[in-house]
Amino acid sequence: MKAFLISVVLLLAISLGAGYALNGYFSTPADKAYSSPTTRL
Repeated sequence: MKAFLISVVLLLAISLGAGYALNGYFSTPADKAYSSPTTRL
């Protein structure tokens, strides 16, 4: 039971950390990510 509770807490911590990292650091608006000098959105 103790190992199960530890794994649930770690799962929540990892998922919240990954969600924060992906939203904060790696998010780029579509007009900047998929634009080049010859394309217009």
